[in-house]
Amino acid sequence: MTAIAWTDWKIKRIPKQFVTGVFCAGILAAAIFDEITILNRISGLLIVSIPLLLLACIVPGSIGGGDIKLMAAGGFLLGKAWIIQAFVMGIMLAGTYVIVLL
Repeated sequence: MTAIAWTDWKIKRIPKQFVTGVFCAGILAAAIFDEITILNRISGLLIVSIPLLLLACIVPGSIGGGDIKLMAAGGFLLGKAWIIQAFVMGIMLAGTYVIVLL
């Protein structure tokens, strides 16, 4: 995630290889760990990425496709509850950063 954040900050893009890596980690985790069911992982894939996709369609330039794909892959890796927590934490950190900039 640090490499993804650094690359996104520097070049304003999230390469497909990073998103694919996160998604493959989710597939591997689904095969190894049964604490998070496959239905929960699929819900996690959709619960944040769909609203972000709708936001991107309604407000052009508001959020990039790489961010949407990364949240979908992260949702599959983490499951529904954890991806919501990660999203809320990301929003709070971004808000704090913007306040500092202002």
